[in-house]
Amino acid sequence: LIDTIFDKCNILSETSRVASKSLMDAIDSAKSINSNAQVLSISFSQGGEVIFHGLEGLSAEDRALIHSRTLGSARFIQDMGQASYGNYASTRDWVPAISNLNYAQARMGYVNGVTFIPGPSNSLWDHEMKSPTYEAALKDTADRFRSGK
Repeated sequence: LIDTIFDKCNILSETSRVASKSLMDAIDSAKSINSNAQVLSISFSQGGEVIFHGLEGLSAEDRALIHSRTLGSARFIQDMGQASYGNYASTRDWVPAISNLNYAQARMGYVNGVTFIPGPSNSLWDHEMKSPTYEAALKDTADRFRSGK
């Protein structure tokens, strides 16, 4: 809870510092295999807030190697100079609705990089990583990354 409060107040939490370090380590590891390699960062729920601050801790050069995606995120990650970015949110997920200051604008199509996926009609709450909604978004993300799209 403390990390969440720090992150929402733009105070870099220890969790966000670890996220920056993990992203840097992933970049270094990928580059050691292929100098043109890029990294796919997928975060869920509060992880979107953490990765947002983790990206802030990277150099512009390193951010340009990251493809960031969020699922059901507490923060929609926008263009920060990454290779690409995207956010998936279920229409029945209350976490993005409550946590994102630009949620209403995103629902109206005024925020780039946010895709709303219809949630299950028999559910008022769709915020599980294993839900069919987010499993489909995760599969789509992985398929696009593998194919270079």
